[in-house]
Amino acid sequence: MKPNDLSGDQISYLKALRRQTGGGRLDPESCLLSTYRTGGDPEQARVVDRVAHYADHLEQNVNGGRSLLFFGRPGTGKDHLAIALARAVILRMGLSATWVSMCEMKADIRNSIHRGQTEVPDRLLRCGFLVLSDPVALGGHLTDFQAEVLHRIVDYRWRTNSPTVVTCNCRSLGECAELMGSQVVDRLVGDGEALEFSWTSFRGQYQE
Repeated sequence: MKPNDLSGDQISYLKALRRQTGGGRLDPESCLLSTYRTGGDPEQARVVDRVAHYADHLEQNVNGGRSLLFFGRPGTGKDHLAIALARAVILRMGLSATWVSMCEMKADIRNSIHRGQTEVPDRLLRCGFLVLSDPVALGGHLTDFQAEVLHRIVDYRWRTNSPTVVTCNCRSLGECAELMGSQVVDRLVGDGEALEFSWTSFRGQYQE
């Protein structure tokens, strides 16, 4: 789709997504399914195929509120694929898409509280497509407050049929449930799908 073919809202949504990701390595103009680096790992090929299948049936999946959980080793391209889907939602459906890390989400919540508003910003609850990046830091844990906020976001979006993609550096689905809460994981994968990114880091920094 050429820039001249985009609506004003689509242009605005793309600019916002680029600001949120910071451009660079996570620039939505370069984070595409077609630019994802694939190797000979059959599990990697399977995961990429599942993400491509979600994109092939984008309208059905988004309108049905079908969420995704990407978990596994750091540096394996989880956010790349999540941003590729967010970009597709903007271009093909004209919906807003938001990418946010836990650090930025905490800042958003503090700013909302200071303004006397709800603890969870509306932009995280009501956007058409939400990507939550690394809600639990590698080797870390959520505070009770952070866990409550994460649950409120995922639960609200589950109840309103609004899809959420969570990328998490957990070694197993069980660890995801332990760190983020079983109710959060259940809402993400109950009608959606969990995909494990088990291959070697592209950055070569992962240590067992």
